[in-house]
Amino acid sequence: MICIAGIFNLVQEVLDHLVNSDIFKGNPIPVDAGLLVASILLGGAIWGYVGVQSRRRKNLRVDIH
Repeated sequence: MICIAGIFNLVQEVLDHLVNSDIFKGNPIPVDAGLLVASILLGGAIWGYVGVQSRRRKNLRVDIH
């Protein structure tokens, strides 16, 4: 957990630099939109993985009995 917090701390510095640089000129909306898209994609991937694994476990229990 501490390792993940450290990684996000490093990413926060990069994102803060992007917002305050000449690229976005202090506008945080593109960075926020990117984080939103990344969260939706990652959340969807985890949701799909859990769904597939739960179906596999359910099928294994049915096959065993």
